[in-house]
Order: sequence, then C-alpha cells, then structure tokens
Amino acid sequence: MNELKKFEPVTQRMFKNWTVKTLVDTTEPTRFGTKIKGIEKDVYRYVTSNCFVYALIEGQSITIIEITDKYI
Repeated sequence: MNELKKFEPVTQRMFKNWTVKTLVDTTEPTRFGTKIKGIEKDVYRYVTSNCFVYALIEGQSITIIEITDKYI
C-alpha cells in the first residue's frame, strides 16, 4: 500500500471504503472491473472517483497491483 500514501487522506479513506464494498464484500469482484486484454493472467482495471486500480484476481484471492491517479 505504498502507492496509497501519495494520495490525500480523504482519497485514501474513499479508496479503502471502495475496496471493501467492491472487492471484499462481494461474491463476484470481476463484475465491476474491465479485464485487461493481452495479458494471460486475470488482471482487471477498476475506475474509482479519483484513481484507476489494477488488480489480479485468482479465484478468491485479490492482489492489488497498482493504483494510479486519474488526473496525472
């Protein structure tokens, strides 16, 4: 979560709440994301209010790969 430190505290809280709601407390986390084409693994891109989130989803395991700011 080192990438999360570069965001403002308000954005960090929003991201943590979004993660719990969208990825953790759901039976199908891939429903909200877009699968990245050309990659063999199950990497999905999610769009939040202030950032893009790239996550690797394998079965019930979710690994956040990268968090980028939308406005850079």
